[in-house]
Amino acid sequence: MRRVGLGLLLACASVLPGCGDDATQAAVRTAFEGYRQALLDEDGERAVPFLDRSTIDYYQRLRDHAMRTSRDELQQLRTIDLMTVLLVRHEMTREEVEAMDGRALIVHGVDRGWIGREGVINLSVGEVTVSGDAATAKILVRGKPTPLRYQFRKEDGSWRLDLHAYMPVAETAFQSLIEESGEESDAFVLRLIAITSGRKADDDIWQPLDR
Repeated sequence: MRRVGLGLLLACASVLPGCGDDATQAAVRTAFEGYRQALLDEDGERAVPFLDRSTIDYYQRLRDHAMRTSRDELQQLRTIDLMTVLLVRHEMTREEVEAMDGRALIVHGVDRGWIGREGVINLSVGEVTVSGDAATAKILVRGKPTPLRYQFRKEDGSWRLDLHAYMPVAETAFQSLIEESGEESDAFVLRLIAITSGRKADDDIWQPLDR
C-alpha cells in the first residue's frame, strides 16, 4: 500500500480513435515504453525526456503552489492537484523545493514512487491516431483494449507523453474514490498522503513553505 502514489489515477484521457503510419505508431509506442520502463525502474531522469512541455509546466505550477499558496487558495484547486502540493510540503523542506523546477519535481516524484509503477505496470498502447504534431493512442490493459487513450505531442522531433491532458479525467476518478470512501475530501487526501509517505501529516502541511 505504501506506493499508492498518483500513478494509479493518471491512465485516463478521452479523445477520438484512429490510426497512424507504421513509423509513427512505432515512435509513439517507443515513447510510451521508454516512459513506462523508467517508472518501473523508478528512474526520474530517464522518465522526464518522454514528457511534453505542458506536463513539465504543470509540475512547475504545483511546485509554485507548494512554495506560496495559502490554505484558502489551495481549496480552489482540483483535489488531485491539492494532494500533490500537500505531499510535496509533507515530504520536502523549503530549501529542497526552492531549488527545484517542474522538471526536477517530476524526477523526484518518479524516484520516490509518487508517479509510479502501479499506474503503468499492466499498460501498453494500441492503435495510434496522428494529426500533425499531435497523436493519440488506445490504452491496452494486459493486452486488452479499453475506452481510454493517451495523448502525445511531437516536440523537437520526438514524441512525448502529455500527462497534463489526463488531469481533468483523473480528477473525476479521484472524486469517485473519495465518494466511495465515505470520507470528507480533506480527510481522504491526508489519509492517502499518510499511506504514500508512511507517516501522518500534521496541520502545518496547509501552510506555504515560503512563509
